[in-house]
Amino acid sequence: MGNHELSYLSYKNNKHDLSDQKKAGTYKKLKKSDFKYIKSLPFFIKINNLAIVHAGITNKTKLKSAKKKELEKLPYIVYLNEKNKTKLWNKHYNGNQGIVVYGHKPSKSVKIDKFSIGIDTGCAYGGKLTAIIISDTKKPMKNYKIMSVKAKNKYARHRLF
Repeated sequence: MGNHELSYLSYKNNKHDLSDQKKAGTYKKLKKSDFKYIKSLPFFIKINNLAIVHAGITNKTKLKSAKKKELEKLPYIVYLNEKNKTKLWNKHYNGNQGIVVYGHKPSKSVKIDKFSIGIDTGCAYGGKLTAIIISDTKKPMKNYKIMSVKAKNKYARHRLF
């Protein structure tokens, strides 16, 4: 579950407005079956020592026992403290939930830290579409392969590209 999907569900349940015109246009095109699918998306996937999340995680988060309200924050986490936008979560994450593979924050290259791998390389912004193949979920950092393909188009604007 990503931040856009969560915002569509939240809007549908009258929890907030969709201020973004493009998002509002997309929302109008969604069908009942789309919402059923979006609602079925997990906030994380955990396999052995590998955790996959949309955006980030904090050192306090315990994925398997987290309450829904805490899980709903995962698609938005970039910084550990929103007031201090200098502490990127991945630079301070201690690995207590395993190696985390994430996206959400596009960059020109894959971001590899001690306990995390960021694979959002800005495909929508004319960058690359990147995937990671992990063959051993018990030791994800030991044996993985990163594959990228250049975007055919630039679909949106972003300052990194």
